[in-house]
Amino acid sequence: MDARQRWKQRVNLSGELRAKTGAQMIRISPGEYVPLCPTADAPSAVLAVWEKTQAGTFRAVPITDRMLRLTAQLASVLGFQGSYDTLYRLGRAGFVEMIKIAPHTTLLNVDSFYRHLRKCAEDPWYWEDAERLAAYSKAIRAYDEEVA
Repeated sequence: MDARQRWKQRVNLSGELRAKTGAQMIRISPGEYVPLCPTADAPSAVLAVWEKTQAGTFRAVPITDRMLRLTAQLASVLGFQGSYDTLYRLGRAGFVEMIKIAPHTTLLNVDSFYRHLRKCAEDPWYWEDAERLAAYSKAIRAYDEEVA
């Protein structure tokens, strides 16, 4: 049995990833959320922004938007240590959805990013595909020319 067949016999991670990256909390009142599934625990992490209250304190408000501005801070939250070069290249190559709406403003479709993660988790040979590698290499060259 080759490695690919052994991988397919392993526990399928896609269901678990789908559950972890989908909507998990429902807003029931301002600042209050409950798990989508009554028996589920709250997610361990969410993307949120700080909102100032009338009392002068702050509360975390989960981001529910699908399109977020691509910044070093967002890249860091998504696991890219403050640099969005890799995310930008994935977008240029068509692996994640990005829209450049102004010269220095690019929006990332966060759902497409999580779909890409899911594909990579489901197929450990995802990047062995010559067409994918060629598309990503082309995006690297285009990005390098753009920032040069």
